Amino acid sequence: MRLTLFTRPACCLCDRAEALLARVRQDVPFEFEAVDISQDPALEALYGTKIPVVALDGEVVLVSRVSEFWLRRVLAGERSERLGHL
Repeated sequence: MRLTLFTRPACCLCDRAEALLARVRQDVPFEFEAVDISQDPALEALYGTKIPVVALDGEVVLVSRVSEFWLRRVLAGERSERLGHL
């Protein structure tokens, strides 16, 4: 599994999400990449104020509110329209 966190500098929600991913990663192994959307105009236009955004294997699964509860559900294979308040 590969999780991508779309973020930007000086975003406290993004910092919290990254810390949460690191904590969960201690129990559930996954590859991790943080992507700074401020370096890519297309990503900035796509995600803008929705960050932090988490994608699992390229599919957006969590938007804005990244909680440990929902993250663990996503990693366990549960996906629905309710996940991440999409």
